[in-house]
Amino acid sequence: MRDALRAMVEAITRLETRLIESDRLPSYSTETIDIECLTPEGEWREVASTSRRTDFPTPNGHVPLIVFEIAFGMDRMVALTNRKL
Repeated sequence: MRDALRAMVEAITRLETRLIESDRLPSYSTETIDIECLTPEGEWREVASTSRRTDFPTPNGHVPLIVFEIAFGMDRMVALTNRKL
């Protein structure tokens, strides 16, 4: 899933992208991986993050839920895309 998201961001922004382990791990996450774009100035900018969340309530008698979250910074995506126009 993350590779597909990375490719989608790259296609939209037309910038080189990468997946990188986040420098901060939220308390609700067992793993957080960021999607970053390389700006024309040579700086990597985070545009999205993906996390495996563990803080969702467990329904009675069911297995605890692990949820895959995708959080896009749409303002960042738009800003990077508009730079190319």
